[in-house]
Amino acid sequence: MFTNNLWRDFINDCDINIIESEGNVSIDELINLYFSCKAPFSESGKKKNEFPDAIALLAFKKWAVDNNQMILAVSDDKDWKKFAENEDWIDVVDDLGTAIETLRSICDNSLQDLVIDIQNNLFKEPYSLFLENIKEEIEAKLYISEIYAESPFQYEIDDEMIQVNEIIEISNIRLIDSDSDSESITIMIDCKVDYYAEASFCFFVKDSIDKDDVNLGSSHKSIEDSFSTEIVITLTGNIINGLESMDINEIEITHTDVTIDMGYVHPFEDYDEGNY
Repeated sequence: MFTNNLWRDFINDCDINIIESEGNVSIDELINLYFSCKAPFSESGKKKNEFPDAIALLAFKKWAVDNNQMILAVSDDKDWKKFAENEDWIDVVDDLGTAIETLRSICDNSLQDLVIDIQNNLFKEPYSLFLENIKEEIEAKLYISEIYAESPFQYEIDDEMIQVNEIIEISNIRLIDSDSDSESITIMIDCKVDYYAEASFCFFVKDSIDKDDVNLGSSHKSIEDSFSTEIVITLTGNIINGLESMDINEIEITHTDVTIDMGYVHPFEDYDEGNY
């Protein structure tokens, strides 16, 4: 019982996927390999001893095809290597060290390919949803930190709002972190955002006699402008399969506050513009 618990914990901790032979091995294919003396069976020796190897290899092959994933097997058995020579889904190496180096090389190459894919295609069809997600995140976090306006009168800002029109420029996409264990990468991009903002101004002057505020009316002012920010995006998924297998896990906006200059404002601005 104790040994079983240790084995179960090891499987869970290491995220091991056990490939069962049941349901993954074709008896017809197994028999065909046996009678045609194809690897891992051989023409000489005790062929029946190769049945466990044949069952394992056929199960690997079926799993690989069903999951569209290559299998890298570790074995110095010559028949395993001979079997893999004629298979597209299985590679066999002699030892664990070679396997680790092979996997590291595959991950490095896949990561480089993924970064190029991101640089070229992240904001194009069919990945335009990524851009929409970023736009929504910017709009959710964006706020007006201060509004400047020039006026001969004193004023208070009664109401204000800001919304993102569109992301007008994406540049300088660079990789800042990667984690092959959790299958995630983090990139940073420079982003230029076009926005629309508006505010309502209430104007007043001080009464020179009783010092009360005298209301002069109000006006409404809007403006369109742009600002630049850096965006950190964490993508998760199968790095080896490229961008099509990645999803946005987290978006961080480094610059979310905007200072707005509304220019010249006065209480008769709406009247001057024909808003009777």
